[in-house]
Amino acid sequence: MGGRIGQRLKGSSGGGASVDFVESHSFTNDRGNEVTQYKLNSGAGGYARVEKSPDGFVVTNVIIDESARGKGVATRFYTYVNKQSVKATGKTLQSIKKDKNGKIELSADGKALWESFVKKGLAKKISKGRYRFI
Repeated sequence: MGGRIGQRLKGSSGGGASVDFVESHSFTNDRGNEVTQYKLNSGAGGYARVEKSPDGFVVTNVIIDESARGKGVATRFYTYVNKQSVKATGKTLQSIKKDKNGKIELSADGKALWESFVKKGLAKKISKGRYRFI
């Protein structure tokens, strides 16, 4: 996703303060895709995992400290990951991929986050339970 493990990266949605994203480690998942874990800094606290799928990156897990929720941290991080996805694959960030059994399970919090991206004009719903950045 651009950078070495432990390298500080900055992301900004264009309006708010920057949030530091620190790559902590990477591994290969059972689909054969690289997954990078990020530590979210700048007082936000938390972490996120990003699967680097050839048909568009997927944030597979994100935890943001309760005190930092609702302050644009997720929006800035997802916007940053979307830019990296387009740069690496030519495809925008997507919400979730089907699991091995063909199921799509987006958490209630995940669905609310993606619906907020739709309302902000950042994403669109592409099928039941699936979204993609525009």
